[in-house]
Amino acid sequence: NCSNLGANTVVLTVNDGNGNTATCNATVTVVDNIAPTMHCNQIIVPLNAAGTAFVSAAQINNNSTDNCTLVSVSLTPTTFNCNNIGPNNVTLTGVDQSGNTASCTGTVIIIDNIPPTMLCKNATLNLDNFGNATLNVADINNGSFDNCSIVSLVLTQTAFNCSHLGNNNVTLIGTDQSGNAAQCSAVVTVLDLIPPVAKCKNVTAVLGANGMITVPPASVNNGTTDNCNFTLTLTPPTFNCANAGANTVTLKATDSSGNSSTCTAVVTVKDLTPPTAICLNPTIYLDSQGKVTLTVPQVNGGSTDNCGIVSSVLNRTSFNCTKISTGQLVILTLKDAANNTSTCQSIVTVKDTIKPTAICQDVTVHLGPNGTVTVTGASLASGSFDNCAVNTYTPVAKVYNASNIGPNNLVIMVKDVSGNASTCTSVVTVLPPEPPPLQNQTQEREVISDTTGAQTGLQMALYPNPSTGRVVLMYHLDESAEMQIQVVDVAGRMIMNQKINGLNGMNTEHVDLSAQLPGIYFISLRGDAVSGQKRLMLIQE
Repeated sequence: NCSNLGANTVVLTVNDGNGNTATCNATVTVVDNIAPTMHCNQIIVPLNAAGTAFVSAAQINNNSTDNCTLVSVSLTPTTFNCNNIGPNNVTLTGVDQSGNTASCTGTVIIIDNIPPTMLCKNATLNLDNFGNATLNVADINNGSFDNCSIVSLVLTQTAFNCSHLGNNNVTLIGTDQSGNAAQCSAVVTVLDLIPPVAKCKNVTAVLGANGMITVPPASVNNGTTDNCNFTLTLTPPTFNCANAGANTVTLKATDSSGNSSTCTAVVTVKDLTPPTAICLNPTIYLDSQGKVTLTVPQVNGGSTDNCGIVSSVLNRTSFNCTKISTGQLVILTLKDAANNTSTCQSIVTVKDTIKPTAICQDVTVHLGPNGTVTVTGASLASGSFDNCAVNTYTPVAKVYNASNIGPNNLVIMVKDVSGNASTCTSVVTVLPPEPPPLQNQTQEREVISDTTGAQTGLQMALYPNPSTGRVVLMYHLDESAEMQIQVVDVAGRMIMNQKINGLNGMNTEHVDLSAQLPGIYFISLRGDAVSGQKRLMLIQE
């Protein structure tokens, strides 16, 4: 058998049947000429992390046999790498102890099941002038590798803009030639380092009714730009009356990354709002001199202005007795610092509440040829006065006769034009008819009243009466004295007040009233001890 391969000595023994034997030796050489029967497998072998694979003959041998013994089985090739991915033919060769050989062909399918090892690094991107940035694989890949080779590196995001400012997670996906894939992540920080370009324009701002105005930054903006978005702030933004005129402001543009730039502009603040004029209708009262001064606070009813009123002027401020009881139109003109003006009208009522001062004088009169004598309230109370004028005397006239000879008390009421009244009492002493007329008296008109002093009497004559203006006053003094001539009108206004030196005896004075208007006037002559009064009627020529 197979164990006898080679030369074998055999002994041939011959027996003749009679017990006689003889032998001889021979050599039997056993040879094996039958080659092994080889059977190969098809196997799948994965590459290792180094990208290699090793196959042994035993992995391919599929129960190969030999009639004797296979002394060796060998495989060619046995080492594979990434280049051998897929099916590969291998040869399995068997040799028996006789040196007979045979072979078969097997299949080794090399596969790669190991995904790439992905390594990432963080990256920083700066946006360009258009607000864009592009991420490349090289910016993220930090040496990714594979046991074979990475045939594809893909980023989940490559385009970035202003909406991506800050940190962004990005994934890098690597795929090898066998389709194995793996990924890693990185943080992409997107930055905007480009500041805005601030552009300004000058504007005019008009103060509001509250004296203030807030200027929005957009009104000063003249086309500010940035690669991303930006916000505008104005410094200062608010103005008031103190800022009227030109004001330099700073417009600041700041993007979301904190980059900023500035420009300056001029804001011209104007006040175009006129004052709001509010007038009262006041009542004012004449003083003891018959005058009153109207002041702005009496008319101003709370006028306002957004910035302030700098000037308040009344078109008239002085009033006197001639304006009593009639509404007086007064205009209040207001002006602010910007020369805006407004007006309002006021109806001012002028009143007189001061009573006249009633002053009566005692008088001695003689009955006339008809047995009567008339005295007038105006003559008896001629010394009365008022801040305006005494308007009426009550009674207007009083007639006395022989039954009244002696002293008589006469109460006289004086009133001014406003109806204010006061009284005084005059003692009228009635005497019998007077002696003959004065000597050298060429003409004597009606004697309205004669007043005699306490110590000596005063006889007066006035002519012509009525007169067109030039009259002669005659009077008799018992002794020389300094006298005072006074002329007043029916309103109590002093027309003339003159001192003269009277001589003992008959005196003549010329009084010129031609410049006065027609009407009733009272001419008084007063001394230390004597006084008298005459009524004069001026008529038109």
